[in-house]
Amino acid sequence: FHQNIDVFYNSHAEESFFEFNKHFNNPILNKIEDKNITLFKKEMFRFLSNFMYVLNMSMGTIMLVIGSFYLLFNQNIISEILMEVNLILDVNTLPVYLLALITVLSSMTCITCVSISLEGLQIWISKTLPIDTFEIFLSKILVNFIIIVVPSLLSYSIFIVLFKIDLYWLIVGLIYIVLLAMFVSMIGIIINLFFPKINFDREIQVIKQSISSFVGIFLNLFVSLGISYFLVNMLDQNYPILTIFIGATFYLILDVCFYIWLKKYGVRRFLDIN
Repeated sequence: FHQNIDVFYNSHAEESFFEFNKHFNNPILNKIEDKNITLFKKEMFRFLSNFMYVLNMSMGTIMLVIGSFYLLFNQNIISEILMEVNLILDVNTLPVYLLALITVLSSMTCITCVSISLEGLQIWISKTLPIDTFEIFLSKILVNFIIIVVPSLLSYSIFIVLFKIDLYWLIVGLIYIVLLAMFVSMIGIIINLFFPKINFDREIQVIKQSISSFVGIFLNLFVSLGISYFLVNMLDQNYPILTIFIGATFYLILDVCFYIWLKKYGVRRFLDIN
């Protein structure tokens, strides 16, 4: 069943790819639509048009959304959950545990770890586009960023309402999720630059069997479990927000380092892929 859907989507993908390049170099259309928007649309289409890409690379956020909506439509079990929570921990620290859960599930959504490989042997087209190579990275990062932030923030907002958590935690959560999403998105690009696989027969080989896919998923999972362990075990009962601040600072520092590396060395590495 999955293979049939994959073949159906991919039968239209190649045609759309050439339409994209025709569009990209059309001077009239470029006056109407910014090239960065065109790049973003291309990356988003590549992701949404491949069922196996969506299923394998965004399972974490899919599970998160399903779980939050299950609670939303079965609110009778919320009181039971709160009773269990009160027996185990201080209810004021519940947002930290929720963000730890989001950290683990969101980290499994790393589509950038294969996004360069999926260019395939047509990667030369991206290299010759009249645009800064770093902007190609940004379009891939932005798609991954949106795919993490939107469902994660939606689910977190539902948790905030259902568990009657103070609204200032929504702002704290937003900042933390944004920094987390940037980390996952940029480290995926870096991993794929080190382990590109542009020779393949079917895209599923890149998505499920490539080194970059394996490293991207499990490295992110390892880091997220470490961060979640820290959030839960180093939790200050009196100042739970301080724990999130430390975690967010960790992600912020790495985000800045990754940005600098991609700017300085990533572009050169991309151009050397053949």
